[in-house]
Amino acid sequence: MIRLNATLCPGEPSNPPADRIIRGDPQATVQAQHESADGKFHVGIWTCSPGRWRIRYDEQEYCRILSGAGAVIDSAGKVHTLAAALF
Repeated sequence: MIRLNATLCPGEPSNPPADRIIRGDPQATVQAQHESADGKFHVGIWTCSPGRWRIRYDEQEYCRILSGAGAVIDSAGKVHTLAAALF
């Protein structure tokens, strides 16, 4: 079991690489809470201003949208809409 610290560390820049940006000027920050020993699983709070960019993942990620909305377009062109939901 891993207990997350209720007091978050300061946010650090986490902008998409410039060569992957398609539209806008997305400015992102991450407040890291946990990283697995192999670096393949991360927990934290991520925020970002509007924009569009190509992503590449080699890790696993759990995502709960706290506010706002976005979309992920897979390699087949299917759009997966993500939005904040009440739990």
